[in-house]
Amino acid sequence: MLKKNTIKNEPVNTALLEKFYYERSKNKGTPNIVFVHGYAANRNSNFLFEQRNHKYNYYTFNLPGSWEEKKKFTKQDLKIKLHIKLIIKFLEENNLTNVILIGHSLGGSLAAMVYNKIKDDNRISKIVLVSPLNITSIPKIITKVNTFFPKNYKGLIKLHKIAFAQPEIIIPKLDARYDFTRKYWYFININNQYIKDIQWELMKPSLFVQIEKAYASIEIPTLLIVGTKDKLVDANNSVIHLKHRIKDLTVVKMDNVGHGLFAENEELYYKSIIKFIEEK
Repeated sequence: MLKKNTIKNEPVNTALLEKFYYERSKNKGTPNIVFVHGYAANRNSNFLFEQRNHKYNYYTFNLPGSWEEKKKFTKQDLKIKLHIKLIIKFLEENNLTNVILIGHSLGGSLAAMVYNKIKDDNRISKIVLVSPLNITSIPKIITKVNTFFPKNYKGLIKLHKIAFAQPEIIIPKLDARYDFTRKYWYFININNQYIKDIQWELMKPSLFVQIEKAYASIEIPTLLIVGTKDKLVDANNSVIHLKHRIKDLTVVKMDNVGHGLFAENEELYYKSIIKFIEEK
């Protein structure tokens, strides 16, 4: 049961979120999956999961600076602390309970920080961390930051090689299924400056202090999914690190996939999450 007045009534405008809803059941006991995307990405990261899910309510959004439509944002809109407040307000406005909060990459750390802020209201029942940003990620990320701003097709190909273990196999499949390359190129072009501004947020040591405190605060069942060929979030170090911080942690290591593991092995990714949701 939710505790009353545990979420502060802050003046946060969720119109800054580009929202998407997929309700499967009106039953109040039905789990509500909420997906939080990562840096230089949007809700389409989890699109293949969306397509497969015909059972659970599903909510997602694009955070400021990651919209699929053209929209102007201020530097204040791009602050990580505001993104945390927006996600909390989104959960509150939709009166979501029994929330399965899924976060990929930066979205994983956002999910943890959201939980840490509202853990006492019992709104979130489980967390899924997908290749989550954590302090062990820093050495890999700082050497690749410039690749997130491709200026031409050659640069986009380089970004694909960082995101996927075998881009030459997965990209043609994604292009055939939902025109991935064209859509992502459009996304990058309308959001490039905003993505750069968010990068400065990620360079703040204080952010990682918050992230680590948030992981250590998690007291609910948590699923960690990592790819063994991830070039941004080290699988082995992340598992070791988070096992020491999260008490009730289930780990799924996906072989021969990278940071975009949800596309590279969508079958295992989907089944791992559904199994975790249905476990008592």
